[in-house]
Amino acid sequence: MRMSAVRFRAVASRISASYTEAPFFSPERFTTTIDGDLLQKIKILAIYQKCSSNDLMEEAIKDLLKKYESQKKERGPKGQN
Repeated sequence: MRMSAVRFRAVASRISASYTEAPFFSPERFTTTIDGDLLQKIKILAIYQKCSSNDLMEEAIKDLLKKYESQKKERGPKGQN
């Protein structure tokens, strides 16, 4: 039984959406420098976690943003407490 092209696109769309946080996720290239020892540790951790080093760096950046966002909420508007 063959799947129609329309059905295939619908299924593929749901699958790809489940791998991202936003329905219109579009990765962007980002170039930076990083300490060599830190990069080596990230690569090793990625191997143990069976994921990419990019996945780990995205996770770390998201955690960092959450940290600062929660600090911002605790301080109140314009750093007032």
